[in-house]
Amino acid sequence: MSKGKDKLPGACGVGVLHFVNGFLLTIGLITVIYGICVYFGAFKTLNTPKLATLVPQVLVILLILFGAMITIFAGIGLFGTVCMRKATINLKSYNEQQDTGSGKKKHDAHCCATCTITLYIILTFLAVIFCVVLGYLAVVLSLGISTAISRTITDVAVDPLVNEWAKSVDTWVTTNQNTTDWVELANFGKCCGWTTVANETIADGPYNGKCCVANATATECTLQDSTADYGASIICNTFFKDTLGQNLVPVYITLFVFAFLSLTCFVSAIVVRSAVSKILGKKVKTKPQPEKRPSEVTSIDNNI
Repeated sequence: MSKGKDKLPGACGVGVLHFVNGFLLTIGLITVIYGICVYFGAFKTLNTPKLATLVPQVLVILLILFGAMITIFAGIGLFGTVCMRKATINLKSYNEQQDTGSGKKKHDAHCCATCTITLYIILTFLAVIFCVVLGYLAVVLSLGISTAISRTITDVAVDPLVNEWAKSVDTWVTTNQNTTDWVELANFGKCCGWTTVANETIADGPYNGKCCVANATATECTLQDSTADYGASIICNTFFKDTLGQNLVPVYITLFVFAFLSLTCFVSAIVVRSAVSKILGKKVKTKPQPEKRPSEVTSIDNNI
């Protein structure tokens, strides 16, 4: 029998699952480590604008949980693929031996392998839906499109996080408005002052950034009137809002990429799971014994 015929089905799916899940496992671990570093303030001492310090704790925790979910997701995929592949190899060997012997065959792979790969198929299907929905929401928010679905999702999931972030930033700016940290941040954003949730303007004194002057120039600061050469700078809330809006583009691109990877894993996992069915459906062909001709039977009887 040739090597091509001996090759197990589902080899391509196994390769895809190993590569994609290995990649996702690496991304998940990096995300978890980065989130933990931000949570414990590992970047506070860096000589950069303190953007990371403005992220509320709840969003950092969500980032850590997101990385942990990716890690677990990829781990289940790798474990299920390895177990299912090993079970397929053992099943093929066992059934070939039984076909040539007693004729009894196993009806499926071990429960550990089948349950794990089935769980992974369900998780990949849910991941596709999850990433597509969030990617759609990021697109409509980035483009300013308002639909009934986007408004519902925004009211339920986005607004609470935005309010939590705004309160966290208000507290940070109030505490640090007379420190170099806020000055660096205001200069980095080419803006002046901050409007709190209670509609109070803070951190708008001359000390709080080079753009907090009446004759701010357009070359050094972002002005409220983009056509003017000098005048009042934009409030720093506007800078952060614009920054978040610009960052939604890579966010929804990333979500759609994850949706594609999840769909690829979903199809590949089904291929790997179906390999067992192909193995069970195959019969080992044994060489048939030639029938004896009547003359041979007569000759044997006469000898007896």
